[in-house]
Amino acid sequence: MIRQVAFKQIQLLNQINKAHFSRFEKVVYKESPSTVIDYSKLIYNPTEKLKFQKDGKCLLYFYTPRVYTHTFHRAKYFVPFYYICTLIGNNPLYLTMPASMPLYFVAQCFLISRMLSQQANLRRIPQEIYLLEDGETIEVVWLKQFYRKLKGDPTTQNFHITQLQNPQIGDQFRPLGGDLFPSTMPFQDIYPMKYAWTKYYFTPQQYFFIPKYCNYVNMEVLVNVFNGKIVNTSKDYVEHIDYKLKDKYTNV
Repeated sequence: MIRQVAFKQIQLLNQINKAHFSRFEKVVYKESPSTVIDYSKLIYNPTEKLKFQKDGKCLLYFYTPRVYTHTFHRAKYFVPFYYICTLIGNNPLYLTMPASMPLYFVAQCFLISRMLSQQANLRRIPQEIYLLEDGETIEVVWLKQFYRKLKGDPTTQNFHITQLQNPQIGDQFRPLGGDLFPSTMPFQDIYPMKYAWTKYYFTPQQYFFIPKYCNYVNMEVLVNVFNGKIVNTSKDYVEHIDYKLKDKYTNV
């Protein structure tokens, strides 16, 4: 009797082992995809020669605002804010519409948030963007230099081109906001009435606020630079000039 029980247990173990190892026999091993990086896709060859100045810089973007430009952008929020403050002081609708007072305060909070957001955007406007001779670095000269000096921030910054790609956004983050800078050429401006494009880099909290209607822009090169592509600055793609290119477009 004991022998029969032991024999049945051995048979049961053999069946379990066969079922266990048969799973691995059915596995089909596939070749792993190639991990070879095509570096030619990471390098951009300009279609026109880049004009490098004597200081070893090539102007890609230049912007000088009109006198009334930023005044108008501030006034479109400040004027309604001031008008609501006047209404709160006079309170013309208090008796006929008691709910007007909370609505005034809600509108004020909204306008204050918009003014703070606008001020943050204006501080991130580049006045000049240069490509350096190595083809891997850009130099950004910020527009609001006075406010930056007060805060101790640099007025000129260098960025490696590979850092300028749009940050990767996971499912737990909200999409990048604003009118995003074009990522392909040719491009179609989806919001032509908006003042500027937003170009994010490194993190969603870091971005450039780039006005659309500028003095000068090499859009083809700038799009590829902001896509993280290193620019080919060999002799075949470079032209040296003995003047500053921005002087030609200062009064445009």
